[in-house]
Amino acid sequence: MYRPPDVCLFSGGLDSFIGAIDLLAGGRAPLFVSHYWDGVTSAHQTYCGNRLEKHYPKAGFMHLRARVGFPTDAVAGSGVENSLRGRSFLFFALAALAADAIKDDVTIHVPENGLISLNVPLDPLRLGSLSTRTTHPFYMARWNELLRRLGIKANLNNRYRHQTKGEMVAGCADRAFLERTAKGTMSCSSPAKARWSGAPPQHCGHCVPCLIRRAALVAGLGTDNTTYTLQDLRAARSTRRRRKASTSGRSSWRSPGIGRGPGPRGFVSISPAR
Repeated sequence: MYRPPDVCLFSGGLDSFIGAIDLLAGGRAPLFVSHYWDGVTSAHQTYCGNRLEKHYPKAGFMHLRARVGFPTDAVAGSGVENSLRGRSFLFFALAALAADAIKDDVTIHVPENGLISLNVPLDPLRLGSLSTRTTHPFYMARWNELLRRLGIKANLNNRYRHQTKGEMVAGCADRAFLERTAKGTMSCSSPAKARWSGAPPQHCGHCVPCLIRRAALVAGLGTDNTTYTLQDLRAARSTRRRRKASTSGRSSWRSPGIGRGPGPRGFVSISPAR
C-alpha cells in the first residue's frame, strides 16, 4: 500500500516543479498537493504532473488536486470577499490535511525561492495584506506552531529559503529534464491579460515574477524557451523611449502592459519636459 513519506505543495510553477524534480531524483515519492481555481492553473498543474509521471515512471508518487471555494453568502451578514488573500491559509491547510492522514511525522515541502518568499513590497500599494506572503519565514513559523498545538505531526519546510530562483534552476537535480519542460510551468502573475494582445493565456514577460523567471532560466540554464507576450524587453524599452519623446508636452501617458506601474490601476506618469 502506498504510504507517502512526504507531502509537497505543487502549484504548477517553476519553483514547485524544481522541488518535485529534486525529491523524485533523490528517491522520494511524496504526495503532491495542488489547489486550482481557474483553468489556466489547472492546465499547468496537469502538464507538470504528467511530465513527472512520464519521466519518473517507477517513482510511484501520487498527485492530489483540489478546487475549494465558498459561496458569497457563506457568512451571514458579511460583505463579499472577492480577493484571494485567504489562499495562503488554504494551501497550507490542504497540505496539513493530507499530512495528518498519513499518521506519521511528515515534512511538508514548500518549494519557493527566498526572494519571492520575502515578497518585499516595491510599492506602497503592496504593503501589508495587499500582497500575500504564503512562504514568508515568519508566516511559516507561525503555521508550524499551529500544527504543533493541533497535534498534527507535520512540519512545513522550505529547503530553498536561502536561494534565489536562479540558484534553484542551476542546482536542479535534473537540469536536462528541466530545460525541456520548464516552458510548461507558470510563473506569471496575470497570464490572462495576454488576451489584450490576441494571444492565449501565457506569460506576459514583464511582471515581477516573469522578470525573475527570465533572469533565473538564463542564469541557470543559459537559455529560456518560454513564450512571452512581450518577448523582447529591449524592443519594449526602445518603444517606451519613443513614446516618451512624442508625449513631451503631456502630463501623463498610458502604455498597454509595459507602462503599467505596480498596484491596481497604477500607471507610469511622466512630467512635461522643461
